[in-house]
Order: sequence, then C-alpha cells, then structure tokens
Amino acid sequence: MMNAAHVYRTDAGYRAMMAWYDACLTHLPVPCEALTVPTRYGETHLLACGDGDAPPVLLLHGTEGNALSWRYQFPALAARFRVYALDIIGSAGRSAPTRPAYGGAGYAEWLEDVLDALAIHGAAFIGISNGCWLIWKLAARAPQRISSAVLLSANGLVPVRFPFTLARYHAADLLRTHVASRFLTPVLVRRAFQRTLAPGIDVDEDEVEWLYLLLKFYRFVFPPGVLPDAAQARLTAPALLLMGERDLFFDGRAALAQAHRTLTNLRGAQVLPSAGHGMIIDSPTAVNARILEFLYDAARSPAMA
Repeated sequence: MMNAAHVYRTDAGYRAMMAWYDACLTHLPVPCEALTVPTRYGETHLLACGDGDAPPVLLLHGTEGNALSWRYQFPALAARFRVYALDIIGSAGRSAPTRPAYGGAGYAEWLEDVLDALAIHGAAFIGISNGCWLIWKLAARAPQRISSAVLLSANGLVPVRFPFTLARYHAADLLRTHVASRFLTPVLVRRAFQRTLAPGIDVDEDEVEWLYLLLKFYRFVFPPGVLPDAAQARLTAPALLLMGERDLFFDGRAALAQAHRTLTNLRGAQVLPSAGHGMIIDSPTAVNARILEFLYDAARSPAMA
C-alpha cells in the first residue's frame, strides 16, 4: 500500500483505485509513457506524450484526480506539445503519499523538483480546480518557470459555495464515510453525476467508477481557501481563465471579476456555457479549443513585464 494509509482508507480500496488506473491506461486515445522522477517529497509518477522536442506543457489535476483526469486533453495537446500529466503527491495516483502543509512552500518546491528532474527550465502550466492553486504557489516562489498558465474551474479566486464549505469539518467527513461505506452504489453515483451534466452530454462511465471509488476509499482533504489578492497577483505570466456555467463549487462570474482585478496579464476569461466543475471531462471540445488558441497566442506574444 506504499505507506499510504492517510490517503486511502483500506488496502483493498487502494488496490481497487490502482486497478481503475491500470484499466484506463489500456484505452487512452494516444500512446503515453509512464515516468517516475525523484523529488525531496518522494517519487512522482507522471504520464508523458507528444514529441519530446516540442514545447513542454505540465498538467495539474484537481484534489480528487490524477494524471488520467486529462485523458480527453491528451490528443489535442500532444499534437503540438510535449505533455506531462502529473500524479500530484498525496493524491489518488501513483506518486508518493506526501501531503505538504498548504501554508508552506512544499508544493512549490515539489514542482521545482519535478521540473529539474525533467530538465525543464520553464513551461506552460494547465491546472484544474486545486491544480490552479498549485500554479499560484509556484508563481510565488519561481515565477520565471511559468511561461503561461491556463486556469480551469480555478480554486483560489473566490470562496467555495455553501454547502460544500461544510466538507472542511471532521464531522462532515465522518458522515460521508459512514454513508459511502454502507449505502453507496455505482448506480446512485451515476444518477447523481448525470444530474450535474447539461442535457445531451453523455456520462463518462470511467468517471462514474472513479467517483464511486473515491467516495468509498479516498481520504479527502478539504482544499485550501481563497488566496490573498497579493498572492493572486504573483502570477504574472500570460493567463487564461475558464469557469463553468454549471460549476457546483464556485461562482464563475465572481471568479472572472476577481481575476480581472488581480491578474495583470490575464489574456482571456470566460464562463463556458453548459460546462461543470469537471469541464475537462464534460466539455472537452470547447475546453481544448480555447486552450490551444491561448497557448499559440501566448507563444507568439511573450509575457509582459
């Protein structure tokens, strides 16, 4: 179990989640290479695809994801970039179970170590949800290593909506665990997931299974809250912000307004119609098109001083 008792609730749960990971690897839309690199916080596993000589793009998943969260972005990005999708340490992937304190520099140091291990001085970063928060942490420590940034369903700009704020309390986690372990079924998860999608969007069955396994076996940690304005402003690289119209966790329009106040190099900001918090899964065509357009434009027009 790789000494991950504080990440997974049981040995069987860990094995079930890694079996899901292995199964998804067998039907990825493009060939990916699995790599493991050393860092001061333990080994980091990642998936790499695309031409090794192409400009690098690093993908940072959300709190409850892993590198495979980006499976619908791999084909679009790998056609023009060298893509590195990280299993963030302490998350439900194959990296070390280390969870640095949110208030320190741990996650930024970890990202620096990953870049160094890959021999990358600077790269474009794409984050979703708490992956965006990680980009801000790196910007506070080593802004020169971020050539551009795509912020999707961004955590760090505005508070989480009620009632999801209750998840930060231990009693709420105990209740969720009790309910999930005794009453949750894949059918119930599928029905709930379907309700979050816009009409006409097909349910991703792999995602349904993943959500079910998360709720049953993963030790969730409430994400960090809103970053101070000064910390948000440390991201000076060209940035694109996309929020979802159907995001359950964040008010997209409030997030856009806040980004316009604090991000001095914000090149684009939009609330995507019909997209939810997991827009890389439920709205990949729209998301991929906007990411690629932004990355091409940012490469032609370097960051402003």
